[in-house]
Amino acid sequence: MGQKRRHSSSRSTTSKKRRLGSPNLKCSGNPEAVAVMLPEECFRNYIYRVLKEVYDDTGISKPAMNIMNSFVNILFHSIALEAQKVMQAGNRTTLTGRDIQNAVRNLLPGELETHAEAEGTKAVNKFKSYS
Repeated sequence: MGQKRRHSSSRSTTSKKRRLGSPNLKCSGNPEAVAVMLPEECFRNYIYRVLKEVYDDTGISKPAMNIMNSFVNILFHSIALEAQKVMQAGNRTTLTGRDIQNAVRNLLPGELETHAEAEGTKAVNKFKSYS
């Protein structure tokens, strides 16, 4: 008769790639979306912790949290791509903290770049003190 169809796994190589700015379906808990889109990082818990650290009495709605999560993901991927370009321009195959620092300098404007660089340097120094 007919051949049986095999179900594809959720991590199939034929799945569609996520476009920047698309909704984070896996992170939202939609089980059908796992087979269609690649998983995306969830920064919701970290965003909430920072919000409570800065403004203890302020909350955030779910749509606003989704927007913030998408924003952080887009920024993360933009910095990673720029750092890769910096690394390849130096004919190297290892991504270093210096590459990420230069990528942030290239992407972020003015005072935002200054604060990001200072916080990144502080985080790297803290990490080095533990190891």
